Amino acid sequence: MSSSGEFGSEAIGHLAELKPGPEMAAFLATISKCDLMPADRVHLMRAHQRMVSLYQAEMYSDMVAVWEHDQGEDLGEHFAFVVSELRAALRLTRRAAEIELGTAIDLFERTPLLGSSLRGGEIDLRKARVFGYGTAHLPDELRQKVIEQTLGEARRLTGGQLQALLRKVCIKVDPDEAQRTYESLVSDRRVVAQPDLDGTASLWVLTWHPSACRRP
Repeated sequence: MSSSGEFGSEAIGHLAELKPGPEMAAFLATISKCDLMPADRVHLMRAHQRMVSLYQAEMYSDMVAVWEHDQGEDLGEHFAFVVSELRAALRLTRRAAEIELGTAIDLFERTPLLGSSLRGGEIDLRKARVFGYGTAHLPDELRQKVIEQTLGEARRLTGGQLQALLRKVCIKVDPDEAQRTYESLVSDRRVVAQPDLDGTASLWVLTWHPSACRRP
Protein backbone atom coordinates (compact mmCIF):
# COMPACT_ATOMS: atom_id res chain seq x y z
CA MET A 1 0.00 0.00 0.00
CA SER A 2 1.32 3.39 -0.95
CA SER A 3 2.00 6.11 1.58
CA SER A 4 -0.07 9.28 1.29
CA GLY A 5 3.18 11.18 1.39
CA GLU A 6 3.72 10.12 -2.23
CA PHE A 7 0.61 12.08 -3.27
CA GLY A 8 1.10 15.41 -1.50
CA SER A 9 -1.42 18.08 -0.60
CA GLU A 10 -2.22 18.87 -4.23
CA ALA A 11 -3.26 15.28 -4.96
CA ILE A 12 -5.25 15.04 -1.71
CA GLY A 13 -7.08 18.22 -2.65
CA HIS A 14 -7.92 16.56 -5.95
CA LEU A 15 -10.32 14.34 -4.00
CA ALA A 16 -12.87 17.14 -4.14
CA GLU A 17 -12.99 16.74 -7.93
CA LEU A 18 -13.67 13.01 -7.86
CA LYS A 19 -17.19 11.64 -7.84
CA PRO A 20 -17.98 9.03 -5.20
CA GLY A 21 -17.43 5.63 -6.72
CA PRO A 22 -14.78 2.97 -7.44
CA GLU A 23 -12.07 5.44 -8.49
CA MET A 24 -12.41 7.48 -5.31
CA ALA A 25 -12.64 4.34 -3.17
CA ALA A 26 -9.44 2.95 -4.73
CA PHE A 27 -7.63 6.24 -4.17
CA LEU A 28 -8.78 6.47 -0.55
CA ALA A 29 -7.56 2.93 0.11
CA THR A 30 -3.98 4.04 -0.63
CA ILE A 31 -3.97 6.89 1.89
CA SER A 32 -2.62 6.71 5.42
CA LYS A 33 -4.16 9.57 7.38
CA CYS A 34 -1.29 9.52 9.88
CA ASP A 35 1.02 10.99 7.21
CA LEU A 36 -1.27 13.90 6.34
CA MET A 37 -1.15 17.53 7.35
CA PRO A 38 -4.21 18.80 9.30
CA ALA A 39 -5.74 20.54 6.28
CA ASP A 40 -5.33 17.39 4.19
CA ARG A 41 -7.05 15.33 6.88
CA VAL A 42 -10.08 17.59 6.47
CA HIS A 43 -10.11 16.86 2.73
CA LEU A 44 -9.89 13.16 3.53
CA MET A 45 -12.77 13.35 5.99
CA ARG A 46 -14.98 15.13 3.48
CA ALA A 47 -14.14 12.54 0.82
CA HIS A 48 -15.12 9.73 3.16
CA GLN A 49 -18.39 11.54 3.93
CA ARG A 50 -19.21 11.65 0.23
CA MET A 51 -18.52 7.93 -0.03
CA VAL A 52 -20.82 7.35 2.94
CA SER A 53 -23.55 9.27 1.11
CA LEU A 54 -23.05 7.07 -1.94
CA TYR A 55 -23.37 3.86 0.04
CA GLN A 56 -26.39 5.14 1.95
CA ALA A 57 -28.04 6.03 -1.35
CA GLU A 58 -27.33 2.56 -2.69
CA MET A 59 -28.79 0.96 0.44
CA TYR A 60 -32.01 2.98 0.10
CA SER A 61 -32.09 2.15 -3.61
CA ASP A 62 -31.90 -1.52 -2.62
CA MET A 63 -34.87 -1.02 -0.30
CA VAL A 64 -36.87 0.51 -3.14
CA ALA A 65 -35.96 -2.44 -5.36
CA VAL A 66 -37.49 -4.76 -2.73
CA TRP A 67 -40.50 -2.43 -2.44
CA GLU A 68 -41.10 -2.35 -6.21
CA HIS A 69 -41.00 -6.13 -6.66
CA ASP A 70 -44.37 -7.89 -6.89
CA GLN A 71 -46.38 -5.08 -5.29
CA GLY A 72 -49.89 -6.20 -6.18
CA GLU A 73 -52.95 -4.06 -5.63
CA ASP A 74 -52.87 -3.71 -1.83
CA LEU A 75 -49.97 -1.32 -1.23
CA GLY A 76 -50.67 -1.15 2.50
CA GLU A 77 -50.27 -4.90 2.85
CA HIS A 78 -47.19 -4.83 0.64
CA PHE A 79 -45.67 -2.01 2.72
CA ALA A 80 -46.15 -4.11 5.88
CA PHE A 81 -44.57 -7.13 4.16
CA VAL A 82 -41.48 -5.18 3.04
CA VAL A 83 -41.17 -3.66 6.53
CA SER A 84 -41.04 -7.22 7.92
CA GLU A 85 -38.31 -8.07 5.39
CA LEU A 86 -36.26 -5.05 6.47
CA ARG A 87 -36.72 -5.86 10.15
CA ALA A 88 -35.33 -9.34 9.63
CA ALA A 89 -32.51 -8.34 7.28
CA LEU A 90 -31.26 -5.25 9.13
CA ARG A 91 -32.29 -6.13 12.71
CA LEU A 92 -34.60 -3.13 13.07
CA THR A 93 -37.67 -2.43 15.17
CA ARG A 94 -40.91 -2.18 13.23
CA ARG A 95 -41.02 1.60 13.62
CA ALA A 96 -37.40 1.99 12.49
CA ALA A 97 -38.05 -0.22 9.45
CA GLU A 98 -41.13 1.85 8.55
CA ILE A 99 -39.11 5.06 8.75
CA GLU A 100 -36.27 3.64 6.66
CA LEU A 101 -38.60 2.31 3.96
CA GLY A 102 -40.49 5.60 3.94
CA THR A 103 -37.20 7.46 3.49
CA ALA A 104 -36.20 5.16 0.63
CA ILE A 105 -39.50 5.62 -1.20
CA ASP A 106 -39.32 9.37 -0.70
CA LEU A 107 -35.77 9.57 -2.06
CA PHE A 108 -36.10 7.38 -5.13
CA GLU A 109 -39.77 7.55 -6.10
CA ARG A 110 -41.27 10.83 -4.92
CA THR A 111 -38.20 13.09 -5.05
CA PRO A 112 -35.60 11.32 -7.23
CA LEU A 113 -33.51 14.49 -7.46
CA LEU A 114 -32.70 14.05 -3.77
CA GLY A 115 -31.78 10.41 -4.30
CA SER A 116 -29.39 11.26 -7.12
CA SER A 117 -27.87 14.12 -5.10
CA LEU A 118 -27.27 11.79 -2.16
CA ARG A 119 -25.74 9.20 -4.48
CA GLY A 120 -23.44 11.86 -5.93
CA GLY A 121 -22.26 12.99 -2.51
CA GLU A 122 -23.71 16.47 -3.06
CA ILE A 123 -25.77 16.22 0.14
CA ASP A 124 -25.61 13.87 3.11
CA LEU A 125 -28.41 11.84 4.64
CA ARG A 126 -29.09 14.45 7.34
CA LYS A 127 -29.84 17.10 4.74
CA ALA A 128 -31.87 14.66 2.66
CA ARG A 129 -34.07 14.10 5.72
CA VAL A 130 -34.38 17.86 6.26
CA PHE A 131 -35.58 18.19 2.67
CA GLY A 132 -38.05 15.37 3.17
CA TYR A 133 -39.52 16.74 6.38
CA GLY A 134 -39.53 20.35 5.23
CA THR A 135 -41.41 19.69 1.99
CA ALA A 136 -43.65 16.73 2.90
CA HIS A 137 -46.78 18.91 3.11
CA LEU A 138 -46.52 19.96 -0.54
CA PRO A 139 -47.75 18.08 -3.64
CA ASP A 140 -44.98 16.18 -5.43
CA GLU A 141 -44.78 18.73 -8.27
CA LEU A 142 -44.25 21.62 -5.87
CA ARG A 143 -41.85 19.59 -3.74
CA GLN A 144 -39.71 19.06 -6.83
CA LYS A 145 -39.80 22.79 -7.56
CA VAL A 146 -38.70 23.68 -4.02
CA ILE A 147 -35.87 21.13 -4.12
CA GLU A 148 -34.64 22.42 -7.47
CA GLN A 149 -34.55 25.98 -6.12
CA THR A 150 -32.71 25.14 -2.89
CA LEU A 151 -30.44 22.18 -3.64
CA GLY A 152 -27.53 24.33 -4.76
CA GLU A 153 -27.63 26.34 -1.53
CA ALA A 154 -28.04 23.22 0.61
CA ARG A 155 -24.47 22.11 -0.04
CA ARG A 156 -23.08 25.01 2.02
CA LEU A 157 -25.78 25.27 4.72
CA THR A 158 -26.22 23.61 8.08
CA GLY A 159 -29.38 21.61 8.74
CA GLY A 160 -30.96 24.49 10.66
CA GLN A 161 -30.15 26.99 7.94
CA LEU A 162 -31.60 24.65 5.33
CA GLN A 163 -34.81 24.31 7.34
CA ALA A 164 -35.19 28.08 7.42
CA LEU A 165 -34.55 28.36 3.69
CA LEU A 166 -37.08 25.64 2.90
CA ARG A 167 -39.77 27.38 4.96
CA LYS A 168 -39.27 30.58 2.96
CA VAL A 169 -39.31 28.86 -0.42
CA CYS A 170 -42.33 26.69 0.46
CA ILE A 171 -44.29 29.83 1.31
CA LYS A 172 -43.16 31.42 -1.95
CA VAL A 173 -44.20 28.49 -4.19
CA ASP A 174 -47.54 27.88 -2.45
CA PRO A 175 -48.62 30.96 -0.46
CA ASP A 176 -52.24 29.84 -0.27
CA GLU A 177 -51.32 26.57 1.45
CA ALA A 178 -49.04 28.46 3.83
CA GLN A 179 -51.89 30.79 4.76
CA ARG A 180 -54.29 27.88 5.33
CA THR A 181 -51.75 26.10 7.51
CA TYR A 182 -51.13 29.27 9.53
CA GLU A 183 -54.83 29.85 10.12
CA SER A 184 -55.36 26.20 11.09
CA LEU A 185 -52.49 26.25 13.57
CA VAL A 186 -53.71 29.49 15.15
CA SER A 187 -57.21 28.06 15.60
CA ASP A 188 -55.83 24.84 17.12
CA ARG A 189 -53.74 26.55 19.79
CA ARG A 190 -54.73 25.87 23.39
CA VAL A 191 -53.63 27.16 26.77
CA VAL A 192 -54.18 24.68 29.62
CA ALA A 193 -53.71 25.35 33.34
CA GLN A 194 -53.17 22.27 35.49
CA PRO A 195 -53.08 22.45 39.32
CA ASP A 196 -50.17 20.62 40.95
CA LEU A 197 -50.14 18.72 44.23
CA ASP A 198 -47.87 21.28 45.91
CA GLY A 199 -50.38 24.11 45.44
CA THR A 200 -48.74 25.58 42.35
CA ALA A 201 -49.97 25.22 38.79
CA SER A 202 -48.47 24.27 35.44
CA LEU A 203 -49.33 26.29 32.35
CA TRP A 204 -49.23 24.49 29.00
CA VAL A 205 -49.35 26.12 25.56
CA LEU A 206 -50.34 23.45 23.02
CA THR A 207 -50.40 23.47 19.24
CA TRP A 208 -50.58 20.85 16.52
CA HIS A 209 -48.90 20.63 13.17
CA PRO A 210 -50.00 18.20 10.42
CA SER A 211 -46.42 17.26 9.52
CA ALA A 212 -45.92 15.86 13.03
CA CYS A 213 -48.39 13.09 12.18
CA ARG A 214 -47.31 12.32 8.65
CA ARG A 215 -46.48 8.75 7.70
CA PRO A 216 -42.99 8.18 6.25
